Amino acid sequence: MGDWRTDPTFTMCRALVDGADLSSFAGGPFDVRAAVSAIRPEAKDGFLLGQVPWERFPQGGDVRDAVHLLHTEGSLRAGAGVVSGMCANDMRAAAVLAVPFLIRIAADSRHPCRADALVEAACPARARHVGIASPDELLLHRADFQDGDLYDDYGVEVTGYPAGWSVAAARPTNSRLARTTHVTHHPADGKQTVTAHLPR
Repeated sequence: MGDWRTDPTFTMCRALVDGADLSSFAGGPFDVRAAVSAIRPEAKDGFLLGQVPWERFPQGGDVRDAVHLLHTEGSLRAGAGVVSGMCANDMRAAAVLAVPFLIRIAADSRHPCRADALVEAACPARARHVGIASPDELLLHRADFQDGDLYDDYGVEVTGYPAGWSVAAARPTNSRLARTTHVTHHPADGKQTVTAHLPR
């Protein structure tokens, strides 16, 4: 992985450290919530990764490459683990952009890594620490901000990026998926069948 300080978002993070108002960046090119919302359904369904602004966020190129490898090669070792690894390192912003694509891989019954893709998709939506957030808790994230706190009690990622923005961007997609996913257990062979309707 390259130096995240070369990413364009670092300029915003430096400005925040120097006292800039976070609200002045809301909805702009470095707001990952806006970036995720702007991804067209056609781009998600067609895996048109070139239409996603990966380069704006720390390690975005690595995430784009991981999604491409996982989608085209079906190799867990080639593509998966990058998103969860970045979240474990407290760098969620670019990982969030992968969520709509990971969900589509997970919904593909022929894909050999669909279960792993589903696990990866949930990682950016979790709370401060990896593994801390049940599926039900994914539905509890506030859509608005309390007491005017634009950081939404999450603070900042290791890069200085507002962690609340990353979590907020990932949770609507994960929440819609949680509401439309059904898991069927098969006691005879111990297997499970997962069916889901893709969120748009």
